[in-house]
Amino acid sequence: LHRLIRRQRQMCIRDRSYYLNDLQKGQDMKYRFVVRSTGAYLLGTTQVLGQNVSFVITMQPSVIDNGNISLKATNLSVGTMSLPISFVINYINNNYKTPKWVKLNAKKKTIDLYLNKLVGKHDVRYSVDKLDLKNNQFKFEMHIPKTSD
Repeated sequence: LHRLIRRQRQMCIRDRSYYLNDLQKGQDMKYRFVVRSTGAYLLGTTQVLGQNVSFVITMQPSVIDNGNISLKATNLSVGTMSLPISFVINYINNNYKTPKWVKLNAKKKTIDLYLNKLVGKHDVRYSVDKLDLKNNQFKFEMHIPKTSD
């Protein structure tokens, strides 16, 4: 059982990496998403006036309606520039490809992940019951449709 769980976890990590890499093809922004006990972080680089600039967006995740996730941006670092969080979220929303299940709201400074609109293989859907970063507790549910035999 432990080998099966470890294998499933490795597959999820590989699939997540593939998904993020595939989404970034052809874009000048390269990023990764990291979750720690202090928050969720979007780290990466992008081109600004022909120069590579590093950025970090610090966010606090919370569970919202229907088992979805809202990431509230609390801090932003873009190279040595001082830019408002709402400006950067609006810029990302208007200039970069995001999946249909991701919604950016510059006024609220949020990135909402509508997991209930993310449909996996065989019509599997997902939701979140619990996100507790400090205690490293995450509870996700997979909703597998019944098959008609």
